[in-house]
Amino acid sequence: MPVIVRLDKIMAERKISSNELAERIGTTPVNLSRIKKGHIRGIRFNTLEQLCLALRCQPGDLLEVMSEERPPRRQTSKRRFRVSRRRGWWQLEQRRECRAPSSMSQTLS
Repeated sequence: MPVIVRLDKIMAERKISSNELAERIGTTPVNLSRIKKGHIRGIRFNTLEQLCLALRCQPGDLLEVMSEERPPRRQTSKRRFRVSRRRGWWQLEQRRECRAPSSMSQTLS
């Protein structure tokens, strides 16, 4: 079950900037940005406590657990693509199976 961080919503309601909040809780703006975007694997209780004190909220206001239900996956084509670099530009090229021509396979047998 994924845990969603709702820090940006609470910050908008409280009208507080990332830099100001980072200064209040004693962390760097980069770390606060990673927390806000959900690019973390865990958070220390001390940091969570400082966030709640600074924003006057509960941990449940900052974190939300999503249900197991997921939207159905889109149907994708069975073609596989790889990225190649030519003349400084990234392009997608379709992978083709390497197959010997039928005439070659007969001569190899």
